[in-house]
Amino acid sequence: MAAKKPVKKPYVTSGEAAKMLMVSPKTVQRWHKAGHIEGSQTLGGRSRYSRTHIESIASRIANFEGGQ
Repeated sequence: MAAKKPVKKPYVTSGEAAKMLMVSPKTVQRWHKAGHIEGSQTLGGRSRYSRTHIESIASRIANFEGGQ
């Protein structure tokens, strides 16, 4: 039997975004508050960020660090 591939959620938490961007969760929250990262809040007050938006930012950071 083949193993199931994990389903990627369309959103990520502050901690998940921080890992993807290689910064602290607090930095992600600051960037969100400053308007650099798009996000929303759950009814419980937790922040969520679009996976595609965070992946796009991570890609730009990787390209910048790579000198391209």
